[in-house]
Amino acid sequence: MEYQLFRDELISELMSRADEEEEIRVSPVLMNNDVQKESLMITQPGRNVCPVLYVQDLKEYHDRGVGMERIVEEVLKVSREGAMQVPAHTFPDDYRSYRYRVSMRLCSYEKNRAWLQEHPHRRFLDLAVIYLFPFYLNGRTKGTVLIRHEDLMRWGITEEDLYRDAMKNTPYLSPFSFKTMTETLMDDLPEGWVGDEDDAWRHRGISEDGTKVPMYVLSNEERFYGAASILYDHLLEDLSEELESDLYVIPSSVHEVILLRAHGAADPHEIEEMIREVNRSVVAEADILSDRLYLFRRESGMLEFALPKSDVS
Repeated sequence: MEYQLFRDELISELMSRADEEEEIRVSPVLMNNDVQKESLMITQPGRNVCPVLYVQDLKEYHDRGVGMERIVEEVLKVSREGAMQVPAHTFPDDYRSYRYRVSMRLCSYEKNRAWLQEHPHRRFLDLAVIYLFPFYLNGRTKGTVLIRHEDLMRWGITEEDLYRDAMKNTPYLSPFSFKTMTETLMDDLPEGWVGDEDDAWRHRGISEDGTKVPMYVLSNEERFYGAASILYDHLLEDLSEELESDLYVIPSSVHEVILLRAHGAADPHEIEEMIREVNRSVVAEADILSDRLYLFRRESGMLEFALPKSDVS
């Protein structure tokens, strides 16, 4: 089914089944990496926050064989159960009282250049560090608000203040997770799955002599925008000591990075070509972090590009 036909049928079905007090809103949204999507929200009476769904994502479910009736039922269920009343002071007027909540994410600098003009950020290699506030209800994270330049002016603070606080807070708000690739993929398998681990992990790091070398996944416990964990103080340093090697850092997505020992690994040109190929064929456009391979040097404690730009094909 064409996108426009799916969209129109979805909205028509929702309107026919929505309560009179519910309002259906479809709006264009600019996502990470300049990706355009249409958001779908069904507002609830007496609630000022409601779940945001995306029409494109719902169409993907439909393309995989999920019927329209099931999709409509799930949209209504999620919208009604997820709506809530959040206090108006969720976004702070006084930064000092909420500075312990500010956290950070990483995104591509080039792919978000226009969007970044409105948001305080810090360049890091070919990436940008951006800042946000999570908001909570009953102790659970319910959403995030990205910080804009106008917020800094209102609070009377600088980007340096945000960076300092985010560097302190984020490791506690989003603790890191470090597992082997096998452990990560096994975690994703259905409960009760049995079989050889190699069935779950068919693509491993390849060394210069063709033997397999371990790969590790670094993220946060939620595996959501966990690539920022490479910024946590001394974390890469500690991991390189544990693995007794310099580390190649593969930016697999905004949600995680892959680490492997640099000693004896494949040629960095081959790894970087693999990164580009995976980004083109597997990773969703909005989740792409970078096409570059990074190297953490154990001796200097510095993260840098593994290859000079002139060596990148």
